[in-house]
Amino acid sequence: MKRKPNIAINKVRTGTGDTGTTYLREPGLPKSDALVDFVGDLDEANAALGAASNEAHCISALQATLFTLGAGAHTTDPERFSQIEHRLEESLTTIEQWIEDTSTPLAPLEGFIYADPDTAPLMLARAIVRRAERSAVKADQQWAIPVLNAMSDLLFALSWQKASSAAKPIPQWTGI
Repeated sequence: MKRKPNIAINKVRTGTGDTGTTYLREPGLPKSDALVDFVGDLDEANAALGAASNEAHCISALQATLFTLGAGAHTTDPERFSQIEHRLEESLTTIEQWIEDTSTPLAPLEGFIYADPDTAPLMLARAIVRRAERSAVKADQQWAIPVLNAMSDLLFALSWQKASSAAKPIPQWTGI
């Protein structure tokens, strides 16, 4: 069942996916397909960003970028995909600027930051965005990788910034 973009969803259950297939670009796509995993990881990353929404001013823009990535995964229309790519290029430029703004200055690291109660929402979102990036590779969605990679870097920088601003040492693992 193909949903048109401007048609409101008026029910939760359609029953059309009960056979282990779904509609994503085409009807009957197996739910085990790498593209379905990619879209699912984008959804999960969006939920994790929602849980981290109080942590940084840019989170809602990152969520919007994930929806744009999802739109790219769903479309087969070359003109629409071109518009999506243009929007993603703009998002990438913005994310890279946020990384620059967030990264200067930060306390030096001598090991790996590990999540604590202060940084856990951002670190969890980062881990899920990184999984979405790996899923993009598996699903051969190369166009999505630069944006997801930069988003992951930004979430790390935000975690580092949050850890640096706490009145305690940055929780780090420096090895054995």
